[in-house]
Amino acid sequence: MRVERGFWEDQIHLRINDVFVSYLQYDWETAMCTYKVLNNSRYGRLSSISKQYVVCSPWFVSENTRDGLDDALHQLGAWYLEHLAEFHLSYEKQQMWLDKQWGSDKITRLYLDDHLSELTQDDIFELYRTVDRLATEYQALAPEDQNNPLEIRPPFGGFGAFCYGKLPPAINRWIEEISESIFSKQVVKDIDRSYARSFALTAFLYLFHDSQKAAYPAILKRVELWK
Repeated sequence: MRVERGFWEDQIHLRINDVFVSYLQYDWETAMCTYKVLNNSRYGRLSSISKQYVVCSPWFVSENTRDGLDDALHQLGAWYLEHLAEFHLSYEKQQMWLDKQWGSDKITRLYLDDHLSELTQDDIFELYRTVDRLATEYQALAPEDQNNPLEIRPPFGGFGAFCYGKLPPAINRWIEEISESIFSKQVVKDIDRSYARSFALTAFLYLFHDSQKAAYPAILKRVELWK
């Protein structure tokens, strides 16, 4: 969200605007299951979401003093808490819009909805440890190797492509099934299987973490999990 401020007639004006609650519900720096790979490209999609799906507060006005600012901020916080249900509805609307725009993510999200229950907590932690290790290996590569890993044609490489075939066996199988679905439904014109794998891997790494953060809020406390 963004807190906007203005100054008119010696008064402070504050409001909350551009409350984006999709595409990810959680911090982008951990969205790829690791603290090491800070790739924020997914959030670029939010800039194109229609304003009708984005929550905005009214302006709160106060005197241009320290006490006045404190009062306006408290009003802003109270408004936020009172409108959480509206934010949840906004999330659903934004998600529906994004699903229409990005079919590969919808396919991946629905697949995970159907299959996540097959994993134990140990399976989940194994995936996190694997991705964390792969992130370390990926960062050690030369830039040209990061951008053009094997198995996925450029320019659809990156960290997701680097992970191809290296995740736990059950997850590798999921990636193949998701990518085949993305390919068969031709979510992008003239998509080939290599391109579909890139879509599937990137969407999986984001959406898997999103789902697990909801189930296990402390899942990335690495000291507790694998240190």
